[in-house]
Amino acid sequence: MTLTEILPSLQKLSHFEKVKAIQFLATELTKDEQTSAILEDGKTYEIWSPYNAFSAEKVLTDMLHQPILIKETTGNAILISEQEWNEIQETLYIQSIAGLTESIHQEAATPIEECIDVENIEW
Repeated sequence: MTLTEILPSLQKLSHFEKVKAIQFLATELTKDEQTSAILEDGKTYEIWSPYNAFSAEKVLTDMLHQPILIKETTGNAILISEQEWNEIQETLYIQSIAGLTESIHQEAATPIEECIDVENIEW
């Protein structure tokens, strides 16, 4: 069986079953002659973790300033920053108010000399 054939089945496993599969594979690797020469019994080895990976956080944060297309076999998705999401929601809200968008465009076309100074507005 090839890895390509196994991967779809592995993706369907529960979180617990995936951890068990990792444990199984790690055990199998220690049985391998080449690997056993690299790994010493009873020795502790560091494993990289994304926790406290500040450089990875910066890369992801920088990436979120642009929408990211995530391609999936079941359908694509777009990953955007929370700020962009909030801006989209605000735009949709403003556009949902009847006549507001047209009013904004009309007022934006008003020449500056016809505008009222903000200091002269009576609130």
